[in-house]
Amino acid sequence: MMQKLILLVLCLSLRGSAFHLPFPPSSLISTSVLSVLKDSSPETISDTSSSTPLGLNEALNDIKHDNNDNTHATAVQSNPEQYLSRGVDEDFANKSFKLDNYGPLVEIGNKKVNIFGAYTFLISLLTALPYYLGLTLTSTLSQNSLLSDPNHNIYDTVGKIWSNTWLALTLSTPLIVNKSTATSLPSTLKGRGCLIVANHASWLDIPVLCTAVEGPFKFIAKGELTKVPLIGQQLSGGDHILITREDRRSQLQTFKSALAYLNDGVPVMAFPEGQRSKTGRLEEFKPGAFSMAVKSKVPVLPITICNTHAVMPSDSFFPVQGGGGKLRVIVHDLVEYEEGRGEEELSMIVRRVIEGALPVEQRGE
Repeated sequence: MMQKLILLVLCLSLRGSAFHLPFPPSSLISTSVLSVLKDSSPETISDTSSSTPLGLNEALNDIKHDNNDNTHATAVQSNPEQYLSRGVDEDFANKSFKLDNYGPLVEIGNKKVNIFGAYTFLISLLTALPYYLGLTLTSTLSQNSLLSDPNHNIYDTVGKIWSNTWLALTLSTPLIVNKSTATSLPSTLKGRGCLIVANHASWLDIPVLCTAVEGPFKFIAKGELTKVPLIGQQLSGGDHILITREDRRSQLQTFKSALAYLNDGVPVMAFPEGQRSKTGRLEEFKPGAFSMAVKSKVPVLPITICNTHAVMPSDSFFPVQGGGGKLRVIVHDLVEYEEGRGEEELSMIVRRVIEGALPVEQRGE
């Protein structure tokens, strides 16, 4: 009884918060996804039993060549500037927040943990219990058909509460620029799907990103993350879109599942760089993910994430410093679908928009 009261207090204390996070920052996980495997376009997706190892975006980039639709249509001239919300003044853009010295630390393999990292680890442990209780309660209610939740969004609600708390307690609340665009996204879309894309420079991108977007949306996640405690429970219970990178059949199914969500009006999130940038600099986009938006004729929401690489760099287990005053999330205007614009041009437009709001040290070389 006391444990349930703790969870209830946590929920009430965060009610009305501006944060909307679905999972812990120390791992890349997805927001919950209902894996309704609708065969929306079986005639355009070739099946195969090949087991060629491919990363997620490589898989999507490869899969698009199996489609015999108009994703390679004649380019439509567009100006990326019309979608850009800068949100980064000159002083902020030219400042580096990376630490030259992490201070006293311990090394575990090739990863580092400093004093602030130890603090965030403690916060993670203290907040894990209500996270576990919430997921367990949600699972019980779902299995007994006591919830009317076809998309299993309740799993995300629990994850958001956990992550909101974690960000607040670890002093890493980001500044959201042009938040009104994200807040009004559900009403703007009016039942349409949407592809949400962002740059990816840190494991911290996931919780920070989810502070910016209202309403449920679905990440495409690596299948092996289901083995991670708590995160795996949320992934499995929430029916996420999961991909096994070594399994070609899984890659094709992922593509079809993502199309099904977009066609059903459910936003889908992807990182078009295909991997986390270890330097923080924006890498080239792979157009494969954008073929989903073109095929489904849905808009794209570009989001720029600033300085997560400085707060939680690639060589650390946990954040090495607080993100207050350093982290910014810039929500740009929707890039609407245009007939005749293929995924390569769409990829180019969105990349320019995202890069245009990045600090200087994160812009592509």
